[in-house]
Parts: sequence; structure tokens; C-alpha cells
Amino acid sequence: TKQYADTMLPKAGGTMSGAIAMGGNKVTGLAAASANGDAVRYEQVVATYAEMERPSGTQSIPNGTTTVTYSTETDPSSIANTGTGQLSLTAGVWTLSYFSAVQGGDSYSHYLYAGSRTVDYGYGQTVGLNATVYLSGSTTVYAQIVNASSATTVALARLTAVRIGI
Repeated sequence: TKQYADTMLPKAGGTMSGAIAMGGNKVTGLAAASANGDAVRYEQVVATYAEMERPSGTQSIPNGTTTVTYSTETDPSSIANTGTGQLSLTAGVWTLSYFSAVQGGDSYSHYLYAGSRTVDYGYGQTVGLNATVYLSGSTTVYAQIVNASSATTVALARLTAVRIGI
């Protein structure tokens, strides 16, 4: 009857006026949340992070600019670009952390980049850089050392990125 049909939610549109018991079933095909009040998909909630590290061994740093590379990765979110020293991050708010220890000398500049933007920098043999950044789209994050003296090596380096919220 029409009276019974009027109590049903249409397949397109409509407004709910009560709770829905899913009986242990999933809601699938959900669009990504983009505004307050939107339902959130699983991948928008779970922690997204990666850490690349050079815990031992060295990387040669000749005179000039060198992108730091790493020998180990912790990358459950698959955002590290293996062998390049770069992380591929998606839009959102991220906290970035970089630490490096250069052997010998003192004419070193360390830069932490999000795309072409310098988000933090420091000078000297041992440096820790940190930044919280908003990325409006996919961005590559990496660290570089500028050596203004004779060739040297990096003994320890670590680059970490953690996505904050969704």
C-alpha cells in the first residue's frame, strides 16, 4: 500500500529519521569525507606514516647539494619511494621530522622540503628539523645537505612523516 511505501527510504535521496541496525554488515562504496558531518572511510582514520633511517653505514656528501638517502624503512602506509630518500604524501596535515649527523667539518646546511617549499632548515654537524605542514595535494618530502667544505659523510639520518587526523 501507499501508506506502507511512504515509510520506506527511496533508493536515491531521502532523509533518515531513525537508527539503522546493520546486523554486522558493512557500509561500502562510501565517498571520502570532505566536510563536517560526513561519514569517514577507514583509510581516512588509520595512521598514515613512514620512517626512513640510516642507522649505520655512511652516505658520501661531496661539496655541493646532496639529497639524503636511507638504508632502512618502516613504511606500513606505502609512502616511501625506496632508494630515493623521498616520501610521497597526500593532501592533509603532516608532521615531519628529520635528524642528521655529519662527520667532520662544520660548513653544512640542512634543508627539509615539502615539494619545492623549504619547511625547516638548520646549520652544523648535528641537526634536528621539525615542521607541521598542510599539503593541498600530493607532495614529495625529502631532506638535503648543502656542503660548503670538503667531501664528508653522513653517519646517521632519519626522516619521519606522520599524517595528523584525516
